[in-house]
Amino acid sequence: MRSVNKFHGAVLAGAVLAAAAVAVTTTPAVGTAQSPKNAPLVEAVSELNRSTQWNLAERIKLNFPTHHPQGFARVGDRLFLSSVEIIEPPLKYPQPVDGYDRTPGKGRGHVFVLDLKGNLLKDIVLGEGDAYHPGGIDADGTSLWVPVAEYRPYSHSIVYRIDLATLEVHEEFQVADHVGGIVPDPRTGELHGVTWGSREFYTWSGKGRQLAHSANSSHFVDYQDCAYTKRELML
Repeated sequence: MRSVNKFHGAVLAGAVLAAAAVAVTTTPAVGTAQSPKNAPLVEAVSELNRSTQWNLAERIKLNFPTHHPQGFARVGDRLFLSSVEIIEPPLKYPQPVDGYDRTPGKGRGHVFVLDLKGNLLKDIVLGEGDAYHPGGIDADGTSLWVPVAEYRPYSHSIVYRIDLATLEVHEEFQVADHVGGIVPDPRTGELHGVTWGSREFYTWSGKGRQLAHSANSSHFVDYQDCAYTKRELML
C-alpha cells in the first residue's frame, strides 16, 4: 500500500502499514504456534490475504514538497518521513562500469519531522557524495535509524542515528552495499537491514560490526520500509 506520493501537497494515510508482508529475523514466522496472543498487530498482519479489505483511518495533507518518500515512522506525537530529492536520475550503462549497472545520479536525502497534523517541524538533510537516497526507517525508543545509500545496487551506504530527544544526527557506520531499509532491535541493540530489492539481509551490531549476511529466501516480495514488532519480528 503506497501511503504518500512524491508531489507537493501529498496526502499521508493514517494507521499506515508499509507492507502487507512479514519478514522473520530470528524467530518462527508470524502465524505459528509461537505467535503471542497479546500482539494484535502481528496477529492481524498474519491474516492478510488478497481479499483483505483496507479502510482509510485518516487523511493528512502535507503542505510542502515531499519529493519521493521512502520510509515512515511514528514516535509519540511526531511523524518521521524519509525521502529522496532526485536532482539528476541515475542512467543505466549499456555495459557495467566498475561493477555498477548505472550512473550514481545526483540528489539530496531528507528526513522530514512532522506533527500529527502533518505540519513540517524540521527538515533534516542527510547524505554525502553519491550516497543521497534514504531508505526505510525505524526507531528504538531513543534513536531513529536511517540508511542513506547510493541510488544503485551493490554500492555504498551510510547508516545514521538521529537522537529523538535533540534531533542531532550521528553517522554510526558505513556499509559496502546498498542498504534500502533498517530495523533496530531494542532488546539486543542489533540492527537488521535489507539490500536493493531486499534480495539479501544483513545484521549488524549497533556500532556496525557485521553479524550475519544471508540471501532472501523469497523471490516475490520486496521489503521497502519495516518496523520492529516487539518479538524479534519485523513488519
